[in-house]
Amino acid sequence: MRFSVRVDLHKHQMTVHIKDGKNLMPDLCGKFRTTNDGYDEFTGLLTSISENKDCQIAVESTGNTRYFAKKMQEKAKCQNTKHNEI
Repeated sequence: MRFSVRVDLHKHQMTVHIKDGKNLMPDLCGKFRTTNDGYDEFTGLLTSISENKDCQIAVESTGNTRYFAKKMQEKAKCQNTKHNEI
């Protein structure tokens, strides 16, 4: 089973949508601040749901995408982080 995580990354917050296979998981979707606490909260969520499952993150952003991808690889152990800079 694979979790698909879609992130719309902005300077002060990110909007997150999470799917388990083809099913949207609305109780896990929402907004997180792009602060250390916000990243910790988001990566904690990813760690808790992705145990024994593949986690793929796609990021849409106009800026700090490389920083975000590095954080995800370090904290949430999501090695398959793809980003699309506009």
